[in-house]
Amino acid sequence: MRSAPLLSVLCSCLAGLAAQQKVEAKPVMTRVFPCPNLEHYEVLAPAASEPTRDSDRPARRLERLLRRLLVDAAERPEFVLQLGHSPSRGEVVIARTDADSLATLRQVVEQVAKPAIVRTRLQCSLVTLPTTTATELCLQPGPATPIDDAAVVKLLREATRNKGTLQNVPEIMATPLSPFSVDVVARAAVDARPAMRVSGELVPVGDEEVAVAVELVRRLPKTDVLRAPTQEVMAAVFRLQPNQAALAIAVEGDRTTALIVRCIEVNREPVRGAQGR
Repeated sequence: MRSAPLLSVLCSCLAGLAAQQKVEAKPVMTRVFPCPNLEHYEVLAPAASEPTRDSDRPARRLERLLRRLLVDAAERPEFVLQLGHSPSRGEVVIARTDADSLATLRQVVEQVAKPAIVRTRLQCSLVTLPTTTATELCLQPGPATPIDDAAVVKLLREATRNKGTLQNVPEIMATPLSPFSVDVVARAAVDARPAMRVSGELVPVGDEEVAVAVELVRRLPKTDVLRAPTQEVMAAVFRLQPNQAALAIAVEGDRTTALIVRCIEVNREPVRGAQGR
């Protein structure tokens, strides 16, 4: 128990360093990237009974995912990221941000432009435990952070000792710009709160690296037509390569939820008939 104050001091120091890094001024510049041909991603989107809205177009989904991926840069007032149109280049991505963010943006645009579909196997786990225990373990909300197997084992052990729960989500096969969603039903005897839903979308960042934007929400009872059907618990971006895992934390009063996302495999498949389109 004596280690808890030390952990708190360490967490405070890390938070202070992160805040200092966040406010560091970085020079910004403007770049225009040709929007890649995303026609082959249309076939991956879930079928809909109504006509495709502009917000559902692969290019718009790419824009939203890039904003999620560059969330720190997006908080700066000079940040710009939007779709535009050039008479000579057609649809383009216009960005005004720092050099590191522009490099990441270029990586993603180049990856999604490749005539291949990236199929990624993901494994998600939800671990709940008392917030007091999470605080002692220095688990706090923030960006997703890498976690190794030894740390996962320690987290599960502490959750078990303190009447926590573990729920493994069925394996997800995700493809770029194609949303996925999985409902997670807790055992009523253990957790009486509304069920969780894990949803997300991904883009490739490198040949074997993906960025997965994940949202964790609670499905609320349909007792009030004016009430939103879901309540957001967490939103985080996980940058992963095969055999890597990352952790994100959400606090709901006296209970804390840890979402672990593991990348099992990344495969690339050529687009069939791409040359003939």
